[in-house]
Amino acid sequence: MIVQESRIKTRSGHQAVSRHVLSGPKNDAIRLVVGSDYLLKDWMKEARREGIRYGLRHIAFNPSEYMSDGQLTHFANQICRELGADPERLTLVIHQKDGGTHGHLLLPEWQDDHVLSSRFTWQRLEKIARLEELRLGHDLVSGRHDKAIAKALREAGNPEAADRIAALVPEDISAPPVSAYTSQARRMTERQGFDLPAARHEIMAFWEKSGNDLKTFRQLLAKKNWRMRSGDRTDRRREAHVIETEDGMLIGSFTRLTKVRMKDFRLLLEEEAARPSPVDLRPIVKRLERRETRHQQRGERKRENEDLIWAPPAPLSVLDRQRLHDHAQREVDALRKRLPSIGSSRHAEQFSEGFQIYLQDWKQEMQAARTVLNARHPLERRYGPESPLDIQTECILRMMRDGWTRLEKANLAVAQARQRLDELEARKGLFSRKSRISEAEAQYRQALAQLAEILRYLVQFILLSSGTEQPET
Repeated sequence: MIVQESRIKTRSGHQAVSRHVLSGPKNDAIRLVVGSDYLLKDWMKEARREGIRYGLRHIAFNPSEYMSDGQLTHFANQICRELGADPERLTLVIHQKDGGTHGHLLLPEWQDDHVLSSRFTWQRLEKIARLEELRLGHDLVSGRHDKAIAKALREAGNPEAADRIAALVPEDISAPPVSAYTSQARRMTERQGFDLPAARHEIMAFWEKSGNDLKTFRQLLAKKNWRMRSGDRTDRRREAHVIETEDGMLIGSFTRLTKVRMKDFRLLLEEEAARPSPVDLRPIVKRLERRETRHQQRGERKRENEDLIWAPPAPLSVLDRQRLHDHAQREVDALRKRLPSIGSSRHAEQFSEGFQIYLQDWKQEMQAARTVLNARHPLERRYGPESPLDIQTECILRMMRDGWTRLEKANLAVAQARQRLDELEARKGLFSRKSRISEAEAQYRQALAQLAEILRYLVQFILLSSGTEQPET
């Protein structure tokens, strides 16, 4: 029988252990013998009220042979008696899985007036398990503390049981039995969808198949996308190796999973390091392949050069020359049939009807373009074709300067007339309005008329220069 113990911290609450024990989905059947979820919650509240670190004690026991519910209940009571717990305050759940049964015992850490005993609990639980196996006549399961258990039983006056348990102690005590993985590691891998027990069986099968050869074992692991590497510890177990998945999820320690002693594993590592590494022939093979490729390329170039050397042909007979001439003539006739015919645009009737229409449209477009190009510019019509461009430009600039001078004078006259009119408006009380103001208004109207005439002249000049209006005759 294997017995495992874990203590549930008060700050963690009871929900996780309650879900695992009372409603585990991987079990075929769950039988609640005594207790409830409410009791677990109440015991956690008591521990929180008393200010203690741990609130629940979880003890799981898995017998190697069949045990009835009554026998499992009796074993749970023996645990309560050993740890000093009240047998009336417990939660006992029996799980049925894969044709076997195992039990879960949950005890409150706070026992009304004291805390549940936690001294040497692993040794004490193993002792109860060995005594229960002796009582039921089951085969004894070897544990890590068989020697200490035998000594305690002998001191308690039970030499017969002590002798049977002492027989389980191995001769080499340097490597006591250890579990392949902890319950915490198993729960973590289950949450990630990884079956840790199945992986452990596969690793054991790989190790047996490898014949204790690390190189072969690594190759077998690589087929499952697993790998073995050095661990991260730097203490005395710095030579330990771990096995992990391709994603970096830890499966477990090599020595734990394969049950190989650390001393033997060190010897295997030394043998692997002392073994000469195989010579890597890949660079040599690549070099030979390149050399062979170059040799083949040189041979091909040599054959091509030989083909390029001209050899004088043998003299042909009259019949052969006639055949070659006929063949060349047939090739020329075939080429002439495929080549387009060449004609003149003056004789359009020799072309197809579609091309004649296209040629006629092209002639009309060319005639229209020629008419546009031959048309005379308005300036050319005004000054004559004999006037060069520089003379025409000089005349236009001179006319623009004259018009600009007249426009400035007219603008100045308008400004002076307007100023004089404003002064007379300001002094209309001192002078005769009828005589002076009427004279100023007449001068102002005359200046505005001159300005309008000059502006009309400039606009007409611009229109005539651009050719948009015909000149007045």
